[in-house]
Amino acid sequence: MKLLVAILILIGRVVTSGQSPLRPSESLGTTEGQGSVVGGQFSEMQLPTSIPTSSPVVQGASDSSWMYPGARVISDSGRLVLEVTGDVGVVTKWYEAKINERGYGAVSFVRNTVNGEVTNKLVADGEGGGVSVEISRRADSESIEVKVTSY
Repeated sequence: MKLLVAILILIGRVVTSGQSPLRPSESLGTTEGQGSVVGGQFSEMQLPTSIPTSSPVVQGASDSSWMYPGARVISDSGRLVLEVTGDVGVVTKWYEAKINERGYGAVSFVRNTVNGEVTNKLVADGEGGGVSVEISRRADSESIEVKVTSY
């Protein structure tokens, strides 16, 4: 994958500058053959035919462990959106505990209440990715909305 990215960056430089960033004697190795620069022009350059499919395993927002007990799923495409009834403070503390037990390196918890409207934002980053949890309740509502996004 790194080779593919390097080749694409190199091609982008050539296209935008009109000149090769390599000296005529340099060559690019690929998984299937050689690409070389001759007289400032690429010749016989082939991109790899296979791209690695493995990626780091990160527990995503769809992971059932992010599901608050008794919550109703509103959406589960891209990010998990839940509707919860109960105390917003209890819900927030439950998600704080979930984030802390996963051992993320950088964690930020922000609680905001204005005129009865509550918005609590929990963000955590780690080596394998991160998670953002937004917990909100409108002043005129008993239900709490929870949005969980992992990256």
